[in-house]
Formats: sequence, C-alpha cells, structure tokens
Amino acid sequence: KLFLTVADEQARAVVAYDAHTGRELWRQVVADGGTGEDLPKTTDDTGLGASTPACDENGVYAVFGTGDLVAYTQDGKRMWQVYLRRPNNSYGHASSLWVQESKVYVQYDQADGGRMLAIDARSGSTVWEQPRIKEPVWCSPMVVASVDGKPLLLALGRDTVDAYDAVAGKACWSVDGVSGEVAPSPAYWSGRVLVANAGARMVCYELTAKPEKKWEYKDELPDVASPVAAGGLVFLASSSGPLVCLDATDGRELWKHEYATGFYASPIVAGNRVYALDRDGVMRIVALERTFREIASCPLGEAADATPAFADGRISWILDPASLPPI
Repeated sequence: KLFLTVADEQARAVVAYDAHTGRELWRQVVADGGTGEDLPKTTDDTGLGASTPACDENGVYAVFGTGDLVAYTQDGKRMWQVYLRRPNNSYGHASSLWVQESKVYVQYDQADGGRMLAIDARSGSTVWEQPRIKEPVWCSPMVVASVDGKPLLLALGRDTVDAYDAVAGKACWSVDGVSGEVAPSPAYWSGRVLVANAGARMVCYELTAKPEKKWEYKDELPDVASPVAAGGLVFLASSSGPLVCLDATDGRELWKHEYATGFYASPIVAGNRVYALDRDGVMRIVALERTFREIASCPLGEAADATPAFADGRISWILDPASLPPI
C-alpha cells in the first residue's frame, strides 16, 4: 500500500492506494482536535499537510499542521487520535514522523515551546515526553544505533544536534549544530551523523559517547532538501541548482554539477544510484560514484517538491498537489 495525506482549510485526510494498480483503497477524513480554534496560518508551499506519514506492519501514522496526530490500521480503521495543540510556526508544521519498535516519534518544535514525544503506536498513549527549545524547526528526527548499540533518537534544533535515549527518553547529549531556519533533516552513515543548512555549514560528528566533530563544509549547502549518505559519499541538493558530492570521511568536495532548476525534494540512494527530483519535476539520476556521471534525466511532466518513496523496485511520488482527488 501507498499512504498519502491531503489537506486544505476545509478538511484533512489520510488516503491509501494499492501500490500495484494505483487504485484508491480507502480514505479517512481526520476530525479537527481543535474544533472552534482558528486554523494555523501557513505559507502556500507548506500548507497543513507537509509532514510525511509513516507506517509499520500494524498501521499508518500521520501528523497535520492543525496539531492532529492520528493512526489507522492498514485497512483504514481508526486506532487513535491525539491533539498536540495548534502549532505556533511561521511557515507551518513540517517535521515528519519516525516509527520504530512500536513507537511513533514526534518532533514538535514551536515558537511557544517545543516537545519531543514518543507515542505508543498501538494505543496513542505517551511513552515519554521531553521539553525542547522555544524556536520552530522544520526538520525530522531519526533513530540510529548508539555506540553501545542502543537506539538513539537524533533531532536538530536551532544551533544544536540533540540526542535522546529512544526507549527511556532521557536526554543524552547536545552538540553544536547548524544555525538559521533549519529545514534539512540529518543524515547518517557508518556511525556518523551529518547535518547541514544553507547560510551556516555542514558538520559531521562521530557518534561516540562524547560525539567528536570530524569535519565541516561551508560551500554549496541545502536549505530545504535533506542530505543523504551512502558508500562513503554524501550528496547535497540545493534549491539554487547545484548537486554536490562530498567524501563522507573528511568532507572534501569531490564534484559539483550545476542544474538549471533546484531541488526541494531530498535526494534518495537506491542501489548504486542517486535519485534527485528537481522542482520542475525532472528526475535526475546519477551514479553513486566519486566522479559525476548522469545515468538518466526523466521529465515527469509536472512540477514536484515532495521526496519520492522507494519500495519493492518501484518509485512513487506526488506531483502537483492539485492533481490529487479532492477531500
């Protein structure tokens, strides 16, 4: 199944499609937990459904820019819904969910006080909650293995990279991160976390008990698209056009290719290829190599900003949101 969220000022919904045929299987409209409250103001390119849903073998989980967090079974039966309160965010809430070991991790950083939450995926009850900064960010958290093999939840704040015990919720450490309006999410490779933001820097930390900075890079940096790392290489896609490859061990720039159109969608590695979808809806496919080699360039025919999903040898993506069926 392929799960999408759709949202406008009238309604929000989770939609399931058959991944083989594209047939719509079910659609569930999400009740507004803040009934009677004004909807948050958002920019046109964020809206109320910017966050990507997540799924596991039991269900699908989605969070909307209204503050509504909801879970459905794979067959569309509502499991639970939690109201996180209206977000206070200058563009609109955009952090996506991370689901692992029957927990839904929610980064809810807002101007009036942020929270990091672990929600029980089956019941919707709060497993743990930690207060965070009173500044919004738009990036998403990720769970990785710590130096002792235990799951570590990583999240970016304004100027920090923060780590939590993913099971117990205890704050483990915080190190200098990237400044500005942080939208790109962290990347992970071989025990290292890599974070970047335009106007600041990219910095790489080795995830030891006391994280050690390995290198930093300050040239072509992304402002929306998240970096991706694989095979000892890091790829950065900028909204101004460049696609850049760095050596993940020392941060050296190996190559840079200027495209006429930039990227909001994050680059994805699948097999030995990097897929980067530009804002005109052209899929740029390049080799996972230390020298630039474009394998193919595939125009999809419509503008696109959403990151594609890869599964079972297929690629799925959202083009112009206006092409989706109305709620």
